[in-house]
Amino acid sequence: MTDAAIVYLNTVVSLNEGWEALMQAYREFDPMVHHIRCFERILSVNLPLMLETNDRYVEVNERFPLPSDDMAKMPMESFRAWISAFEMVMRDHGVIGRKSGGTEDKDALDEFMGGGA
Repeated sequence: MTDAAIVYLNTVVSLNEGWEALMQAYREFDPMVHHIRCFERILSVNLPLMLETNDRYVEVNERFPLPSDDMAKMPMESFRAWISAFEMVMRDHGVIGRKSGGTEDKDALDEFMGGGA
């Protein structure tokens, strides 16, 4: 067995800064695709599996697909849906808040996206 160095990548700062940048864009009514794509990359490295394998990510991407042009503006409703999906993914993985283990968050996403009761 070789002596392999364990590389530690401190991603907490970029996660916090990325979230703040996303919230700043939301506050300034600047729903550019670029903001979503940047945060999805930052979030992905903070999860045990790639973000693209997450069911919530897949669902929001199916309901609110991102335009291919990163500089395109998206409807605020879509921008909010992506932010909500990111928040729920972070909660699911204990990145923020605590993991509920229940279906409350899934129900909230369904309701927000028009699929709830």
